[in-house]
Amino acid sequence: MSTIEHLNSWSDAWADAMWAVVWQSAILACLVAIAVGALRRSAPQLRYWLWQIVAIKLLLMPFWMLALPLPVWLDGGRAASATTPNQQVASTPMPPSSEPTRAATRSQPDGKSIQPAASLSLDVAHLNWKTWLFVVWAVGVGGNVARLILQHIRLSRLLRQTSTASERVTKSVSEAAGTLKLRRPPNVLSIETECSPFVCGVLRSKLVLSQRLTETLDETQLRQVVLHELAHVKRRDLVWGWIPEIARIAYFFHPVAHVAYSRIRLERELACDHLAISLSGRSAQDYADMLVHVIRDAIRPALLRTVPATDASNTERSASRHS
Repeated sequence: MSTIEHLNSWSDAWADAMWAVVWQSAILACLVAIAVGALRRSAPQLRYWLWQIVAIKLLLMPFWMLALPLPVWLDGGRAASATTPNQQVASTPMPPSSEPTRAATRSQPDGKSIQPAASLSLDVAHLNWKTWLFVVWAVGVGGNVARLILQHIRLSRLLRQTSTASERVTKSVSEAAGTLKLRRPPNVLSIETECSPFVCGVLRSKLVLSQRLTETLDETQLRQVVLHELAHVKRRDLVWGWIPEIARIAYFFHPVAHVAYSRIRLERELACDHLAISLSGRSAQDYADMLVHVIRDAIRPALLRTVPATDASNTERSASRHS
């Protein structure tokens, strides 16, 4: 069997597996959506894991459905041994005179080969549509991997702009880590760039907080922000988050992968909010006010950031009255 035939055969198996993944995961996603709708008043942790099952199913499903043919150099010996004696006798040997003819078609008198190019174009013409579909899929996966690499580069550049957080912030993080019973609190970093708080790093987590935001938060609000971010570390979201991300890369063409990804992110944030509210000792309204403060500070126009905090608040209240 030629390389092109092997590629076509592998693409056929790949396409069949992908089709099975598409319709089976669609059915599973519909069942999960119904279950989540019935459990909308339950804890977000439960809904999170229901959608996480969909992402896990997307990644594991092909491994028990896809059978890969052996490469040519491994399959050749087995194919030869499987040939029956009758087939060997019935096979007609190639006339000796045909070998020089084949050699003559491969090269010109000056030594330049002309047969491989013609053979390559002929082989490409024999690729079936499933093989071309596989090529398109591989290009899409490569583009998504490149996107992740660019995101990692941007994150690395952002982390290089950070510095050690103040003693006040470090103390708040240490107390929150003790409340959550974390074995190892994350490194606390401060950055002058306006951004929402976030945690990063799988092996050694880092908590990044905007310097201006921490200066405008009181002790209770700072504790609530820290508890929310450390809840991601407690829940190991930095590890589990790779499952829907990889599923979205591998099945970028499948709406179920994107729905599962977005729902997992939503339920994950709600679960961290639920944990932070329960441990902060404050009401849900106080926590909601803190979230509004954080979001407002992250998107505040540059003009308002140059005004003192009290003046900026008055300006925003005035603008809200006139809107």
